[in-house]
Amino acid sequence: MPSVTLAILLILGTSRGAEMDKRLASQRGTPAEGQAISVACDKTTYAPEEPIVLTVCTKNVGNEDVRTWSSHPLAVYRIKVLFAGKELVPWTRCGKKQLDVCGECSRSTGSLKPGEEACVQLNLSRLLDFSLSGKYTISAQRGVWSKSDEGKALTVTSNTLEILVDEKLKPGVFHQRVMVRGEGNASDVPGEAKQ
Repeated sequence: MPSVTLAILLILGTSRGAEMDKRLASQRGTPAEGQAISVACDKTTYAPEEPIVLTVCTKNVGNEDVRTWSSHPLAVYRIKVLFAGKELVPWTRCGKKQLDVCGECSRSTGSLKPGEEACVQLNLSRLLDFSLSGKYTISAQRGVWSKSDEGKALTVTSNTLEILVDEKLKPGVFHQRVMVRGEGNASDVPGEAKQ
């Protein structure tokens, strides 16, 4: 049997539940050029080494279509994570590689109709170092096109999200989404957190 290389799929998809939809709608940042960004996680407290999945959405909150662009999520969004509200959280080795790759990614343009939103999910705990127990704040930014000054880019900023990594919580068995290289589908495979 040939060996199969597994790669962790950092982008988990865009499906989410009604509760996450409510959380995202109530937490949008200040709009710019008809676009607003929101960030949300499925909960606010995590055990050490538990996957922290961030959902980032851009929504057209205006009354007309808006131009947008898509690419690798780290090329589209600038994710900012602070520990204890002050200290910038460092990238993991995997996160640094993703940043290097996203600089070479192609970009495509599109549009969002009024009320439409485009979302991505990132496994932040694979990209950034959440090894310290305590409070983290998370926000995102992205560039948007100016309608009044064609070609000029503006920045839109999301809400600020606060999560807690609590060392008192016992790490358990977590599911990671994996993709078999060369295969077109992803599946849930249990992965045990390090003890």
